[in-house]
Amino acid sequence: MGLFSSIARIVGGPIVNTILGSSSSKKAIGRANDATQLGLANARTDLNSQLAASQGRLDPYEHAGTDALSGIRSILGLDGNDAQGSAITGLQNSPLFQSLMRNGQDILLNNASATGGLRGGNLQHGLANFSADTLAQVIQQQLSNLSPLMSQGFGATQFGAGLGAQNAAQLGQLDVGSGQANAGAILGKNAVNNNMFSEIQKTLQNAATGGMGGAGSILGSLFGGAGSGALPNFPKINIALPSSSAGLPGF
Repeated sequence: MGLFSSIARIVGGPIVNTILGSSSSKKAIGRANDATQLGLANARTDLNSQLAASQGRLDPYEHAGTDALSGIRSILGLDGNDAQGSAITGLQNSPLFQSLMRNGQDILLNNASATGGLRGGNLQHGLANFSADTLAQVIQQQLSNLSPLMSQGFGATQFGAGLGAQNAAQLGQLDVGSGQANAGAILGKNAVNNNMFSEIQKTLQNAATGGMGGAGSILGSLFGGAGSGALPNFPKINIALPSSSAGLPGF
């Protein structure tokens, strides 16, 4: 068996075991980080799904509030004369207004008939005033009906915004956790590498100082005797580059 074959047989075993153990440790760190990232991704999906479900339950209230606000703006003339005229016409054609008008007119006509004033000007004036008063009553009633819906829609919008902010904060925490897990995996693998190189160095140092039986004797005889306490300083290899390589980066 040759000289270097003997060294490789005695020293190589512990070094190979160290490398294999380090590789196994780094794979375990990687698998643990993968599991952590998967859990965080599932948590993100759950948070977004819950937010979407909650927003879906709030949507009808928000839409009703938006429609109510639009109706109020139209009645008050905030969206222009055309929109106001259309809103008032719509109220005049509504079943509520028509019912109030019929009932009120019947009462006025019956009263006029009982007093013999069907052809008098008072009746015509009373009918005109009743129509205007009824329209004002219907408009006021419509505004009273729309205001709570607008408030509910505004409240739903605020609540939805709060949910969105809370969801964003929770997602941010998950992102921080993801970054910390990745950083931990990187640092863990780096620590394993450092430990591996340290163990290899100890193995070679032990062999050089005669602590590994035959390998120590062989290395000791080659590099100044066992027990010297340090690995040999191997000479540096200097490569002279040809003049045409002046543009290459320095080594």
